[in-house]
Amino acid sequence: MGRCWRAGRMAGLAAALVMGGGLGVLAGPGTASASACPAFDGTQPPVADVGAGSQFTGVAVAGPCDLWMVGHSTSAPGSQRALIEHWTGGPSWTAVPGTSIPGAAGGLLTGVSAVSPADVWAVGGTDTASPLALHWDGTSWTQKAVPESTLGLTAVTAVSARDVWAAGIGGDSQMHFGFLMHYDGASWTRTPAPDVAQASISGLAATSANDVWAVGETVDGSIPVPLVLHWDGTAWSRALIPGGGYQLNAVSASGPGDAWAVGIHWTSSFISTVILHWDGTSWTQTPSPNPGSPNNVLNGVAAISPTSAVAVGSFSRAASNSQPLVLHWDGHSWTQMQTPALGSGSELNAVAASPAGVWAAGFWRAPNVQASAMVFGTVPSVAGDTPAAATDAVNSAGLSTTVTDVTTAGGGCSPAANGTVFATSPAAGTFTAPPVNLSVCDMPPIVTVPAVTGLADNQAQGTLTNAGLSVGTITLSGNCSFDPGTVLRQTPAAGTTVNRGTPVNLTEATPPKPHGCAQ
Repeated sequence: MGRCWRAGRMAGLAAALVMGGGLGVLAGPGTASASACPAFDGTQPPVADVGAGSQFTGVAVAGPCDLWMVGHSTSAPGSQRALIEHWTGGPSWTAVPGTSIPGAAGGLLTGVSAVSPADVWAVGGTDTASPLALHWDGTSWTQKAVPESTLGLTAVTAVSARDVWAAGIGGDSQMHFGFLMHYDGASWTRTPAPDVAQASISGLAATSANDVWAVGETVDGSIPVPLVLHWDGTAWSRALIPGGGYQLNAVSASGPGDAWAVGIHWTSSFISTVILHWDGTSWTQTPSPNPGSPNNVLNGVAAISPTSAVAVGSFSRAASNSQPLVLHWDGHSWTQMQTPALGSGSELNAVAASPAGVWAAGFWRAPNVQASAMVFGTVPSVAGDTPAAATDAVNSAGLSTTVTDVTTAGGGCSPAANGTVFATSPAAGTFTAPPVNLSVCDMPPIVTVPAVTGLADNQAQGTLTNAGLSVGTITLSGNCSFDPGTVLRQTPAAGTTVNRGTPVNLTEATPPKPHGCAQ
């Protein structure tokens, strides 16, 4: 599995930073308002500047149509470098040249968080056991100093320009310790926290200056135990959580009463997913799918609202390579989502929610390891919209579209609906990966009048409507040779070509008056 470092303790975390293991964290949800973006195509192909041996480990939302992904690239031994890519709308991401990333050579980035398009933080470390704290000011990336005895940074969450938290490991080659530190707009300082000295903090999330969560694992004697810490604006405290025997890899919160933490529970023969929920009062464990055997891993989570959240990772069956795992919370339960095919040996490391969809970051093998991204969204209701308006709405949800033109009436397509979308696949309200197919009613402008004489009234009217025509006047004619309502004559005649929507007048049988038809 691409994230095996999480099964290690503090030493394993330090080794991962020094050796270039994949470290991933979740950036907090964006707060920008929705805005239509040119559609992403659903999966990220290799970028020319990235190279083989690359993966994304963090993703952050800076604003509408403005996202960042970070990670590292290792195309050959000794060639590791930090990786940053930027998306501002459109079918693909743009790689930031290595020469524009301070400390890129030998570096790896583990997390990213954004306050605005001009205020973004990325953190990580180097293969020489030095920390990386990078800041984007809207124009360029610069490196910021961090406290001494810092080996590397594992997670970051930004509340404002003067309120940023990061986690990491410190010490030297003989002894390691975990820590939390805070940026006040001028410098980074370490902040005391309970049980953090023996901890590895892998996830941070904040909803405000007095509501920050940190998750990971610590040691009770010689036994690793999960760890959840909370900052209330004054001090860090350790939160009570259910059970044990598992580790937490990521955390995300949509508000003070809605937070999710995800990770893994391991035994000697099976690794399963773990999901905890905070309701404002306590943490509880929530049942979660485990499609793989023996491995099921959750590396990232995005809390969108109390009725929507997404968790990502990987699963594998028997001796096969890992596949991406995406789980969706609908307010009642977690379900596995179908993902775009990325190839064997793929894994997702982080996820973040944006106005332009829910973005997941990781890697895939094709056949070499390549950084990968995919997007998910909820299909909007677009029935009755023009194709252009529907496409804009679907793009705003982070999804791309395909179009099926329907030229005959039925299933919602009719002359009244012509030129509009009458159905989507998947249906409106479905959380899905792209594309979304739009069924567009596109009946031809010239139609041939069908023959309806001899048909009952309801059959005749249905036939005309399906042909793109309307029913004109209906004249009753006394006739004892046909059942009442049978069409005797039509105008225009069958076989005539007319404009779509043209009314067809019908003459229908009715018993003659005053005596009716003899029995």
